[in-house]
Amino acid sequence: MGKCYLIQTSQSEFYTVNERGHIGYSHWQHSASWVLLGMSNHHWCTSPTIRWPELQVMLDRGESVRGYIWDVDHGTTRQWGSARKCTIHKTEMRQ
Repeated sequence: MGKCYLIQTSQSEFYTVNERGHIGYSHWQHSASWVLLGMSNHHWCTSPTIRWPELQVMLDRGESVRGYIWDVDHGTTRQWGSARKCTIHKTEMRQ
């Protein structure tokens, strides 16, 4: 059983991220077409300020991180979320 991380948005939506950075929305299904790049603390950033490998280390230490989510969804790089209300933390993987 692998590691799992949980993204919670300001609209109380939940997304899961596996240890490869693949994101899933419902039923804990992850997609290799939807990949977490990292997070930034401001919407003016042009790329993630904390990249996935570094973010994963922080989360494994038990930290909860707030910020804008950066991902690649079917080849398109996006920034979404809220610096104050979008969080990611480590959680238990369910089967």
